[in-house]
Amino acid sequence: MFSTLLPANLRMNNLTEGWSGNNVAISIDEPADNSTAIFAGNARTLCVQLLSPFLSQGKMIPMSMMPLTLELELDDLGAALVSVSGAEINWEITRPRLVASVVDLDHALANSYAKHLLDGKSLPIYTRSLYSIKSSISSTQTFSFPITRGFTRLSGVYVTLFDGGGNWVDRFYHPLVGGQNNAERDTMSWNMTIGSERWPSFDCDSIQECFYRLRLLTSNHLGNVEYGFSSAEYSANHFILGQTFEKGAGQSSHTGINTRSGSMLTLNFKKLGAAQMIHAVLVYDQVVNLSAAGVEVLD
Repeated sequence: MFSTLLPANLRMNNLTEGWSGNNVAISIDEPADNSTAIFAGNARTLCVQLLSPFLSQGKMIPMSMMPLTLELELDDLGAALVSVSGAEINWEITRPRLVASVVDLDHALANSYAKHLLDGKSLPIYTRSLYSIKSSISSTQTFSFPITRGFTRLSGVYVTLFDGGGNWVDRFYHPLVGGQNNAERDTMSWNMTIGSERWPSFDCDSIQECFYRLRLLTSNHLGNVEYGFSSAEYSANHFILGQTFEKGAGQSSHTGINTRSGSMLTLNFKKLGAAQMIHAVLVYDQVVNLSAAGVEVLD
């Protein structure tokens, strides 16, 4: 989902680093869907960046003071791969390696960090994190999805829908299915509630407003980034809706809403068409606090 929201040129660069592209002409609609196939009996070395806000938060991680363990879990064989000509999907990973950049600190600087911790002080690292949850849709006419997980600073929510065709990781369904966009056909609406508060104040009931609120969440309205898909793709199989809860969206961090006080987040939808599953990704602020006593994660 997050790769879909990248600019077209960045998606093409990631394609070169990962699956490698073919000679088929590319466009803004599908800049990264022209990867070359891996046929039976063949192999390819891939370099894939981990989706980890902590590893990409911009600050260097003091490995000697903060032992880091990475746990990766693989999905089913066909969860994110497309079969070539209907062939059976079967693959395995061999010789996995972790490629990272390591910087050596001057001994005097390293000692000053150690003294800082031994004096009872701490090193806070501010970052964001993700919480992912899925659910089947019981009724497409009216559906509510309560999320009991609470956060001290919830920044926003991304939501995608799946209709059972293709892969849920890269096919994001909208009831228009790329058809004519008019008020008679574009009838899906949604809102999000936390306790007695509601976002937006009135139901979001058009694909245009959905795109507007997605841009608010990703700070796209500030001109910081452009999406690598067209409006036709957005209303067909690239539909991602988002809602920010920050008081200063895109302007400052840690201005989200507290959902630990007993107020539960609920996603409410109407007229979801043929949608079968909903996938929500919650973005929240957290602090990784490093001290002489150990590492503490505050979310």
